[in-house]
Amino acid sequence: LPIGTLREVVSYPMPADGVDDVTLREALEAVGLPELARRLGEAGHWALQLSPGEQQRIAFARALVQKPDWLFLDEATSAVDESTEARLYRLMRERLEGTTVFSVGHRATLRPFHSRQLLVRANGNGPSSIVEVTAVAESARGNLGVPKHDKIAAMAG
Repeated sequence: LPIGTLREVVSYPMPADGVDDVTLREALEAVGLPELARRLGEAGHWALQLSPGEQQRIAFARALVQKPDWLFLDEATSAVDESTEARLYRLMRERLEGTTVFSVGHRATLRPFHSRQLLVRANGNGPSSIVEVTAVAESARGNLGVPKHDKIAAMAG
């Protein structure tokens, strides 16, 4: 996390003056950090002040603010409990409808939030390769719905 005001941290990589405070506060509240929504002007070394789970929720708040076309997540919820993880992934699905999410994680609880599962295998000392793309069963997704993004499947062949 960058050192600076919380406003700068949540706005990053956009300039802090490029995002209004209402948007920043709403994003922090949505990810379960309402107490930080009142501290936007406070400066600090946030990587030292926030727990790993809070830092991960800040990253989700950034995504809500930025609304990127692509979002790459690597163990993005490893420091939060499973109910918070579910809430964050549901929030992403609801609010980032136009975003293609490529998520890497080891928890089985993440499976229902994905439409496809990629099996990646290492090739000795060489690069890894995608060896299998499978659809996550409808029953595993429950009533979460299916994201409308096919870019990853197209890339995988």
